[in-house]
Amino acid sequence: MKKTIVIPFKYKMGIIISLWIFFAINLVAFNIYINTNHSMEKQYESRKYIEGSLNLSSYSSLYSYANYSDPDFYLFIMAVLFLFTSILLGILIVLYISNPIKKMMVGIEEVSNGNYDYMIDINTTDEFNMLGKSINNLSKKMKVLINEKSNKEKELMYKDNQIEIQKCVINSQNEKISILNEKLEELFYQNKTICLSTINALTNSLEVKDVYTRGHCERVKEYVVKIGKALNLSENEIHELEFAALLHDIGKIGIPSTILNKDHELTEEEAELIKMHPRLGYEIVKNLPFLNKAKIAILQHHERIDGQGYPDGLVDEEISLYSKILAVADAFDAMTTGRKYRIIPYTKEVALEQLINNKNIQFDAKIVDVFVEIIKNEMKDEKNKIPS
Repeated sequence: MKKTIVIPFKYKMGIIISLWIFFAINLVAFNIYINTNHSMEKQYESRKYIEGSLNLSSYSSLYSYANYSDPDFYLFIMAVLFLFTSILLGILIVLYISNPIKKMMVGIEEVSNGNYDYMIDINTTDEFNMLGKSINNLSKKMKVLINEKSNKEKELMYKDNQIEIQKCVINSQNEKISILNEKLEELFYQNKTICLSTINALTNSLEVKDVYTRGHCERVKEYVVKIGKALNLSENEIHELEFAALLHDIGKIGIPSTILNKDHELTEEEAELIKMHPRLGYEIVKNLPFLNKAKIAILQHHERIDGQGYPDGLVDEEISLYSKILAVADAFDAMTTGRKYRIIPYTKEVALEQLINNKNIQFDAKIVDVFVEIIKNEMKDEKNKIPS
């Protein structure tokens, strides 16, 4: 690749200025020469006629010498002198202009290299001095901004270090929390196991006392779990429903076995005593913290939508969702299993019709619709499984 020859700007400027000065001086000198020569010729002609030829001999000789001697030689000498004068003046002018520019270029170079303490010193009173001061002020501002940036970076680094320390602390705490959660889950499982064991013991004691409730609580539990899942209840809510189903008749422990297992019709007093079992069950479990919602379902599972239920005669919105679910499941299992007052149980189809006929009277309509769909689907599946 051919190397490009670069001519410095000051040389270009010097040449241009010198040429302009040279042409200007030559133009002025040429005009002076022409005017002088023409003036002398006019004076010679005028005096020639006025004073006569003898008296003008000296002037004539001077004019003749000036007019007829070799003018090219004198013009060459003058041109050379003008040329050197132009070059000298061009150099002086270029130095006057280029020195401040050079100082500013050096200053800009120093600033660009990061030397913000470098100050440009231009001892003039023109625009170059103002430009130099502007560059100096810009350098000072850049230094201030860079210092601020450096301080901010240090501050950010410090904050980053603090954040990293906090992250380490948080990670450590998270590890501890994870360990604690594992222990809590283990304790919760143990507690749940103990609770279920206690509940099973209570239901077993009830089943021993009341032969008609054997297996009833377990079947009701299975029904309420299916309803809860269909209603998209949470896992915790379904667990509470399970507890409520297993313990919904626990209050019957406080009722004499002779009344629970009586073969013939109950007296009015005995019937009223039986109706006390929801409240007795509530009193038994009310101090167990993990049964806060289940105990309400135990208390209200014989309430009716029309307000004709017991023990408090609540209506519709006053009855909890758990209680409405439990009431449907409890009634369906009671209708489809043997009882002392109904030796032959209802079929599932008949029991479902009873639930549908009592929508918005004894049972919540939405719960009935959900449960009927569940049972009908199960019945279809059972039919499909039977070989033809």
